[in-house]
Amino acid sequence: MKKIWIIFFLLAAVCGSGYGQDLRPGMISAGLYDLEAGTVRLNSSYKMPVVGINCPQLSVEKTESLVYAALQKGFRYIQVSAGTAAAEGAGRGIGIAIEDGIVSRDELFLAAVFSPADYENMKILVENTLTRLGVDYLDLMVMQQSVYDRDAKAWQSLERALEEGMVHSLGLNGFTDIRNFDLFLDTAVTVQPSVLQIPVYPYEQRSDMKEHLAEHGTVLVSDFPLGGHGEEQILFADPVISVAATWHQKTSAQIILRWQLQSENVVVLTPEDEAQISEYADLFDFALSSDEMEQISALDRQQTLISFESEEVAPVEEWF
Repeated sequence: MKKIWIIFFLLAAVCGSGYGQDLRPGMISAGLYDLEAGTVRLNSSYKMPVVGINCPQLSVEKTESLVYAALQKGFRYIQVSAGTAAAEGAGRGIGIAIEDGIVSRDELFLAAVFSPADYENMKILVENTLTRLGVDYLDLMVMQQSVYDRDAKAWQSLERALEEGMVHSLGLNGFTDIRNFDLFLDTAVTVQPSVLQIPVYPYEQRSDMKEHLAEHGTVLVSDFPLGGHGEEQILFADPVISVAATWHQKTSAQIILRWQLQSENVVVLTPEDEAQISEYADLFDFALSSDEMEQISALDRQQTLISFESEEVAPVEEWF
């Protein structure tokens, strides 16, 4: 694997622009995407890497090994489920990587995702997650959509955690309906979300949502950039993608992820093992041509292969 990915992060560190560090509000507009540096500027004034690793629900030991391997390969954005064993395993992997001199806390962007349906006391949840990760702040806390009353209460608690410095940025997950997103912002939000995580991939590109979020200074993040839950093979076998993979001597997953990056999308991946981590890290030694980009972009069917909406999510008309 070429060392370009690691070099990008080392250059950023040398220049004093760590991923969780403040960039002085107002100096750069929110949403500024820099593929060469591998970062995007959030409306909270912090930078976030454009490729992240989400920790699957594995044992503490396996998660520790997976996170350590990801950090070795140059990944700096690590996401966990709040308050879980995966967070503890990730914390162990991070701690060992720091001890080994692979990374420092300032170079990391640590995010935690939770559902208000599972937790009520946000302060305890945040503190528990910080303890498991072995850090004193989170770069990003992401709330999954559940039901309005719980969501509103949880978000307002997160805003207090933000004020106390326990969290640097706030985000949402699952608000795929623009109406629901707007109504939630209008009725429950003081601090604008920095990110919205929803599935985005060649068959469901969500350009309408991406444009809408830009008006709010919110960055769109694909938490299922390859289709997710076994449906990846449908995308991998698509002739447009498979031909490009053969031409570039890459895997179909790498072609899709490179398309995501050149489309200025942020992606969070869930690797199953260290082999997938190596595959996902190998994205910076090639580029898709304009014709290839257009062909993949033309695959948009506005089709969701799998419904990721919670059964508890009510349509906007039922919120009040």
